[in-house]
Amino acid sequence: EIAKKVGIGAIIFNDLANSRIKDEIFDWDDILNFQGETGPYILTTHSMSGLEAIRWKQKYPDEVFAIIGIDMATPLSFSVWKEEDIKKTVRLMRVLRGLKLASFLSSVSNLCLTEEEFKQHKLLKKRNTFNICCINEAREVLNNAKVVEEDGNIECPTLLFSSNGKDQEIDWVL
Repeated sequence: EIAKKVGIGAIIFNDLANSRIKDEIFDWDDILNFQGETGPYILTTHSMSGLEAIRWKQKYPDEVFAIIGIDMATPLSFSVWKEEDIKKTVRLMRVLRGLKLASFLSSVSNLCLTEEEFKQHKLLKKRNTFNICCINEAREVLNNAKVVEEDGNIECPTLLFSSNGKDQEIDWVL
């Protein structure tokens, strides 16, 4: 339950740091600019953003103290994926988005959120599920995994939370 609140908090924080009218541009420098606050930082990540956390540690090793991952992807997670898999996924994302069915796919339990937090979650999910940013990230995930893998392993305290494997790829967490 705590992990879900951390994830929702990160999304809300990102949304508040950007204009709500235009497409969001996720930039680590902007997100981590706390007007004089400095690292080290503990990065929380879920799914594909695991690649971003690893990459941040690779590029800025003194800034990242630890990583907390929730069903976190690593380059190994995408080792069996092919370009055709990505194209099929992107097509499905576009179809579901066009049919306005994307936001029905999954939801956070309202048991761990206040009524206002759950309302905010539903609004964010409606706006962000399979938007152009998600589609572009899906298109680039194999390239991103390759870049992270080529730069090598990181030495960083990492706490990984893993789901029970249901509704996940068979090799999601290796």
